[in-house]
Amino acid sequence: MYFHSILFAPFLFFLFFVYHFVLPKTQKGQNLLLLLGSLAFLGLNDLKSCGIILITGLINFAAVKKMSQLAEGNLKKYVFYLGCAANIGVLGYYKYLGTLLSGIQSIFQGQSTNTLTDIIIPIGLSFYTFQLLAYWIDVYNEEIEPETNPLDFGVFILYFPKMLSGPIELYQKFSPQIKLPRQFDTALTTDGLRQFMWGFFKKTVISTHCLSFYAIAFPEGQTHAGLVVLLGGMLNIIYIYADFSGYSDMACGLSKLFGIRLTNNFASPFFSTNISEFWKRWHVSLSSWIMLYVFTPLSFILRRHNKVGVIVSIVTSFVLVGIWHGATSNYIVFGLLHGLFFIPLVLRGGSINASNSSTSAFSSSTKMFGTFMLIALTSLFFRDVPVRQTLQEITSIITSGQLNVPTALFHGATNMLYWLLIIACFVVEYIQRRHEHALCIAILPTWKRWLTYAIVLCIIFFFSSYPSDHFIYVQF
Repeated sequence: MYFHSILFAPFLFFLFFVYHFVLPKTQKGQNLLLLLGSLAFLGLNDLKSCGIILITGLINFAAVKKMSQLAEGNLKKYVFYLGCAANIGVLGYYKYLGTLLSGIQSIFQGQSTNTLTDIIIPIGLSFYTFQLLAYWIDVYNEEIEPETNPLDFGVFILYFPKMLSGPIELYQKFSPQIKLPRQFDTALTTDGLRQFMWGFFKKTVISTHCLSFYAIAFPEGQTHAGLVVLLGGMLNIIYIYADFSGYSDMACGLSKLFGIRLTNNFASPFFSTNISEFWKRWHVSLSSWIMLYVFTPLSFILRRHNKVGVIVSIVTSFVLVGIWHGATSNYIVFGLLHGLFFIPLVLRGGSINASNSSTSAFSSSTKMFGTFMLIALTSLFFRDVPVRQTLQEITSIITSGQLNVPTALFHGATNMLYWLLIIACFVVEYIQRRHEHALCIAILPTWKRWLTYAIVLCIIFFFSSYPSDHFIYVQF
């Protein structure tokens, strides 16, 4: 049961109605309902995942609380390291052991039979694990106090809008929102519905049709060359963005219905003018986590090495980003390349946190296009394709003289309409790039707002499709 499934609608309506209009406005009652609803949501998706996350969550709750009570010294340090290692071990077992065993098979048997790799990854495990790791670190560093209420902790780790694909929420940001009763807020609820609608549009219209176009441009089992590789990279990154940011908008919108704000995971990343700005706008919760818990401490350790230390810290951080997505070589290369893209910025003495300050419209547009194409081409490593083949395809853009693209992509009025919808989506997002989401239109007159809603709903009704029943980042 995903956010765009038919079964989710009655589930959400029931939870929302009871939460705001049946239960007395008490913090305990609201949190209990959210926890039960989250367990039901997760259980309906995957009962095994529900059990694993619930059990490990209870263990973490008790262990962190016990660690915080220990006196400073080696024992507390060992408990901290053991707790972090245990969480990483659970993630490693489910997410990486299968890949490791497959690699060992291929070495000793000449091929992978996948007989040892049937390990099903619990839903949202990577997001869940990173939240717990941050919680361990922050409690150990005495930046936050450990949660003493198991109900509130359960809501923190199991809250259903963020369970499938994040965002990665920090305890100190999420917890204060569930410590007091939430009142029904008409403005916040309306904005949540708008944001959910825009996310639904991106998921069911833009993402699905980009995936269809990509399948036409890049038929499975074939090696591609020339201009079609550029087009394939563009379609691939737009598909990934529309799917993942669509989920994020839906998750943030749903959460607003319950009076809780989640981290906005995307901030118009395709309008970035350099790689640093892109990563401040793309998968914000992950990049912020990596910056806070990997890059900052590592760069402090390597501070004596000046720019070399900064470069090593950046590259290591992005290799970890690649491994977070998966242990196969294509994800590792993806992370490595993005880390290397930062080197010119560091060597020029620029700050990796600085946005481009160019005021020239032409210069900014050129840099936006260049950054977008760089991201699009590296997104090809997100395919289940050998790294060597992807590198050959990217190289062929320069070495190959092939300029033809499949005419089926542009054949017929229906396909042309889908292209117009894709373009319109990004025009709207560019116009609204300084807002939280593209449908932040509360300042418009009432008739314009309702006309906008009607147009988006009609597009969803007539042009949405469901070639897959999940979000791409569920697998990560």
